[in-house]
Amino acid sequence: MCHYGSVADHESSRPSSEHGASERTVLEVKPAHQAVIVIGLTVVGIALGVVAPFLMQWADGQDWLPFEGPRRLLEKLSSTVGSWILIAIGAVAGVLAGLGIAGELSKISISADEVIIIKGSKKKRFSRAQVTRAMYDDRHLVLRDDRDADLIREDLDVAKDDVLTAFRRHGWPTE
Repeated sequence: MCHYGSVADHESSRPSSEHGASERTVLEVKPAHQAVIVIGLTVVGIALGVVAPFLMQWADGQDWLPFEGPRRLLEKLSSTVGSWILIAIGAVAGVLAGLGIAGELSKISISADEVIIIKGSKKKRFSRAQVTRAMYDDRHLVLRDDRDADLIREDLDVAKDDVLTAFRRHGWPTE
C-alpha cells in the first residue's frame, strides 16, 4: 500500500476500570489527511470527466485501443444526456476510490497488554505474552516471538518513530 503521509493521530484513553483495560495509544492517519485523499481523487475524477469527450474523440480513430464497448456506452451517454454526465461519473468514481483507499489505511492500537493492527476490516491482535520484540525492518513493523520468528511483518501508514515510541511507552521491548 502507498503511504499518504505518515501522520499519526495520538489518542490515549483510559477505559473504565470495571473492564480492567489499561491505557491505550491509537495511531492512525489523521481524518484531515484522509479527507485530502478523498477530495483529491474526486478532483481527479472530475478532471477526467471534463477531458473524457476529447479523449473519446481521439480514441475513435485508434483501432488498437481496448474497451470499445464501455467507450461506446460513454459516447452514447454523452451525446444523449450531455457531457456533464461524464463529469458526474468521474466525480462518483473519484469519491468511491478515495473512500476505498481511506478505508484501507492502517491503524494500530497499543496497550501494555496487547497490540491490535487494523487494515480495512481485518484485525490482527497479539497479546504481550506472544511478543518478545517489536522492531522495524525495511519499513515494516515486525513483531517477533520467543523463537525469534516473525509473528507479523506489516507495512503501516503511520510514522515509524511514533509506533516505536508508543511501544516503549507501554513497556514493550523494541529495537
